[in-house]
Amino acid sequence: MHCSNCGTKIEEGAAFCQSCGKPTSENKVVESNESNISEPGLKNYSPVFWKYFWVGVLLNVFSRGVESAGGEGLWIIFFILAGIYIYKFSAIINEAMLSIGKKNWWPLGLLSIIPFGFWIAFLVVRAKLKPHGKWVSEHKSFKMSKKI
Repeated sequence: MHCSNCGTKIEEGAAFCQSCGKPTSENKVVESNESNISEPGLKNYSPVFWKYFWVGVLLNVFSRGVESAGGEGLWIIFFILAGIYIYKFSAIINEAMLSIGKKNWWPLGLLSIIPFGFWIAFLVVRAKLKPHGKWVSEHKSFKMSKKI
């Protein structure tokens, strides 16, 4: 069983969650099932990360447009948008890691300001969330199958 407050595995018959300290009588304990993501308390972070990926791509396209236009005022808009993106991306990484009982992972989101930083954060968070059933990818493999 897992604590619905922090996601930490709770031993059968425990009175309190050993991670967050919530009493199990106040805390609805949720059975973990990696194949069933529709249970309350489990959130699939895969689509959230893909959304941030595409927002990052759009920011990149916007920055190229600002560079080619040479507009000084547009750079201010770009930096404001990039700051909001980095803040939100760091917050979602921290939320995802807190959901499995890990604390203070927001600096991982700061990697999004360097090239390929998004992919580093993506791979680390995916590896940490998959065992807890909080990362379910619905994307098919890009490998071509042979049909006879």
